[in-house]
Amino acid sequence: MIEWRPISITDLYDQIQKTEAELTGEIWNFWQLIKIEPVKWIESKYGNEGGGFWTVAILGTKIVWYNDIEDGFNISDYK
Repeated sequence: MIEWRPISITDLYDQIQKTEAELTGEIWNFWQLIKIEPVKWIESKYGNEGGGFWTVAILGTKIVWYNDIEDGFNISDYK
């Protein structure tokens, strides 16, 4: 069985670039408005093992973050 490891910042940037390559028009423009430099979001229910999850965008009280346990981007509320 392969041991899980949190995604590295380099691999995260690769994922972001791969996803950005698929964006066009209004979606691309919207992404440009909300994206941030990735920062760790501490989420104590599931994220302790990897030191949190990488937040990649913010809009109001919502964040876009990379779930490296399930290997995909998610949207959640934050405080």
